[in-house]
Amino acid sequence: MDTDSNCPINPPCNCFFDKIYCQGFKLSQFPAFKRTTRSYFHIEIDAWNNNFLQLPSNAFQNLQFTNASAITIYLGANSIHYIDDNAFAGIENILVYLGLSNNNLRTLPIAFQHIPHLGVLDLTGNPLYKLDSLTMTRLGSSLVDFMIDINHLIPPGYPSEMGLLRKLKVLTLNGDFDKNNISSSAFDTQENTLTSLNIYGINNMPTAMCSLRQLKSIQFSSNNVNTRSSSGFLPTCSTPLNSVKSVVLSSNSLTDFPDVFLVFPDLEYLSANYEYFVDILPSKLPTNTQLKTFNLQSNELNKVPSGINNLVSLDELDLTWNQITSIGANDLAGLTKLTKLYLNGNPITTIAAQAFANNRNLVELQLTDLQITTLPASLTSLALLERFSTDHSPISCTCADLSSLKGWGITSLYYQSKCSNSNGLIKDFITITLASC
Repeated sequence: MDTDSNCPINPPCNCFFDKIYCQGFKLSQFPAFKRTTRSYFHIEIDAWNNNFLQLPSNAFQNLQFTNASAITIYLGANSIHYIDDNAFAGIENILVYLGLSNNNLRTLPIAFQHIPHLGVLDLTGNPLYKLDSLTMTRLGSSLVDFMIDINHLIPPGYPSEMGLLRKLKVLTLNGDFDKNNISSSAFDTQENTLTSLNIYGINNMPTAMCSLRQLKSIQFSSNNVNTRSSSGFLPTCSTPLNSVKSVVLSSNSLTDFPDVFLVFPDLEYLSANYEYFVDILPSKLPTNTQLKTFNLQSNELNKVPSGINNLVSLDELDLTWNQITSIGANDLAGLTKLTKLYLNGNPITTIAAQAFANNRNLVELQLTDLQITTLPASLTSLALLERFSTDHSPISCTCADLSSLKGWGITSLYYQSKCSNSNGLIKDFITITLASC
């Protein structure tokens, strides 16, 4: 750490290159910055997890002499309930990224009106009950990334003042309300700017999303306690949202896989984890040449859904921590472009000899925490395989159990898993012992 006079702050805070560390010291007063001869391009201030109650006037004034073009300020996990109107004086012409999550702000500080280049603002975890129009209008001239809790707003629901953020590209909403509290026109002023939407705590995707023709990515988690059908879960749009390339669904308590590809037909990345899918109907996975990554970890799948073979351009498939008991010869036969496959944590007892025969582009294969005692012969056809693991799977290293792998050239393969019946490496058994069986 740099503790010389060039560091613009006194101990216990310290410097390391362009970072100023003040986190976790339980300071009750915000530390004063001092003038320095050091020049910065981008200053990062980490003052998380202290006991600040307020930000005083001119808190960052001396940072204007650092010649920095950008400042990132992390003030999360404090107890800030008041910010002086002039707290950010001196850095008006510097691009600012401001993190104030998990504090006690109840209204938007007037100080925000005096940061004309504020680009990113995180207010999640604050009990905000009001968003005043003037401050939101001022924020709307620069803010491109906004994170906010709207649980405490009066009146409840999605505030109309959000429409004043006309340059917004990324929006993260934490709430606990029904989709009907978000009007169909809620995002109209951001229809040509918003590219990423992250929503937590709402039961269903709002129809207002349908107006977002520049939208690229969606992350949605309702944190719903009770299991439920996917009926009504997706937005009802008059035309598909072809611009969306990435969708992440998590912890929505869905018992059946929604018709994702009807609404978002051009997805390249799809994650639906921590749901309750036992199977996926083939009709829900139509022939698709766009999807590259499919993550279905931590569901209740008892087999590999047959429709997965329709995803002919799939590069990565994650089926970890489901209830799959076997991998059949044709379960993955249509995935000829697959390079990464993760089957960890399933109670799989058998893998058909030719299970991976059509997956000759595999570079990584993870078979950890399974219940298999032997390995399939089709592994020998995976000439491109670089990373392979069967850790915590009870592979028996005997001539009878692994005879089909005799002659498998795995000298350069990274494979460090051990035999269940000895302390030796399975790789060594295959390359050395098996040759003499």
